[in-house]
Amino acid sequence: MRIGAALDDRSWYCLTGHFLRGLLDVGGLSPSGSVAFRRVLIGLVAIMLTSGLVLVRMYMGKYTALNGIFTTREPHQVAMLGDDALTIALPMLVVAFVTLLVSHSLFPDETDFRVLLALPISKRAVFFSKLLALLLFAGLFVIAAHIAMAPLIVTMSIGRWAAHGVLHRLAAYGVASVGASLFVILALMAINGLLLLCVPRMRLQAAALVARSALLFALAVCVPLAAKLPTLGPFIASETWLSYLVPPIWFLGAERVLLDSGTPYFVQLARIAVAAIVAVLLIAMGSYAFLYRRFDRVILRPADAASGRRQRRARLLHRPVDRRQAFAAISHFTRATLTRSPLHHGVFVAVTAFGTAIGANRFLDATGATAVPSTTDALTSAAIWAPFALVFMMNLAVRTTLVLPFEPRANWIFRMTEDDSRGEQLSAAVQTVVWLGVIVPLLTLFPVEWAVLGPRAIECTSIALLCGLVLAELHMGEWRRIPFTCSYAPGKRFVGNTIIIGFAAFLVFTTIGYGLVRYSIERPTAWLIVIGVLGAVALQRRRARLWLWQRTTLVFEDIVPNEIEPLRLSAD
Repeated sequence: MRIGAALDDRSWYCLTGHFLRGLLDVGGLSPSGSVAFRRVLIGLVAIMLTSGLVLVRMYMGKYTALNGIFTTREPHQVAMLGDDALTIALPMLVVAFVTLLVSHSLFPDETDFRVLLALPISKRAVFFSKLLALLLFAGLFVIAAHIAMAPLIVTMSIGRWAAHGVLHRLAAYGVASVGASLFVILALMAINGLLLLCVPRMRLQAAALVARSALLFALAVCVPLAAKLPTLGPFIASETWLSYLVPPIWFLGAERVLLDSGTPYFVQLARIAVAAIVAVLLIAMGSYAFLYRRFDRVILRPADAASGRRQRRARLLHRPVDRRQAFAAISHFTRATLTRSPLHHGVFVAVTAFGTAIGANRFLDATGATAVPSTTDALTSAAIWAPFALVFMMNLAVRTTLVLPFEPRANWIFRMTEDDSRGEQLSAAVQTVVWLGVIVPLLTLFPVEWAVLGPRAIECTSIALLCGLVLAELHMGEWRRIPFTCSYAPGKRFVGNTIIIGFAAFLVFTTIGYGLVRYSIERPTAWLIVIGVLGAVALQRRRARLWLWQRTTLVFEDIVPNEIEPLRLSAD
């Protein structure tokens, strides 16, 4: 017994390190995947810290004016309600994204199970090691996010209308906001645990992927909405019951109670926050305690109830097909990876959801502009602008997803079979970008466009379609990879430069598209001219892409800018 206990004690450290390295090696982004992913993590932490300083610069003028212009404390206190809610909500969103990204790793996978099964290690040691690794991983972002918010809290606490000292404010904010981040972690763990308990085992993999995608979509949609929290100070001060539906405001109430300035309304909010933490804690720990007694339900793959479909699919793959066999094979490989890989599915859903949130935010602003929004120019402008914003973001989402490798070591299959059909193989990637990045968003938005613009929605959608095709050709003009098979080295360009370039490209694309639609609506004959010009540009870019594919080979290793690339002048 003592030997077993000692082994468990020592194994905790080893297992925690093993699971933590597994979390840092999500996706195998390059031949040194964990090193590359650590660099990405360091970059994200640096962005959070820098964003905190940017917020300080933005809010310094606001609180200088509040302390210097107004002769009463009330405007300052009302503004602080919304700003405090923002400082709590931002770390919650960061922690939620990170936890959701690795939530599927809370339980050992099939490889871990087969390795650990032969060792004299208890389930308790495996459980707590896995849980500790997840908490350490999420804790890195919890600490970074709150350090980033600390200067803003100090800025808000300095001035003649500040009701509490800086240290008191920092302590109250730390307790409330860390509690909010802990609530997010436990809530996602509870959802994951309930999913494992309630969903049949053979449907578990698909259900988990759908649930994770829905949560990612919801979180990304919340990002632009969180930016509106600073304007909700009067809304919170009015003590409306709608505040009970917003989790960051629950913990704002807890902060006010800790600052000894809590009204009965804030006391009720604080009770809701405490009850929510206790509830998700009990659900998470209860479900996981049960599931770790049933390793077979958690670790073993879902029962192969679809074996008949797989056998039919295998027969179809081995059946002689037409000359576009390579195109069909790569298309099937791309669809299968996008639907089964949590990393690729998550990246695609997150970027798409962020684009959806941008468009929804524009519609919300337009709807609130007047009591009759259906006839306002603001709503019309939003309906014209939204397709271009969504097409740009979904183009970016698809291309980013196709770049990320799935299993780089398996690309030898494509290396050995490379032949003159590479044009068909590469065309499958372009078709994926066109369908998911252009056609799907426009079909989704068309009913909204018709409701707002009427028959003019046809002009708007057709121009957005051709602009999207041009954008897809620009994105894929030098594409020489089979999706998910080329190594990827992040950090080839400074993160700040990448963000600036991406934002500038977004502004240029949406501005040009919006201007073309406006020009076509105002001049009936201009629509045909715009369609003709955009169609010619798209065809020219397509011809250039096909010409390049005939004279180049496939790429399986990402090229770092400081590496020397041979010219291959003697190549055919």
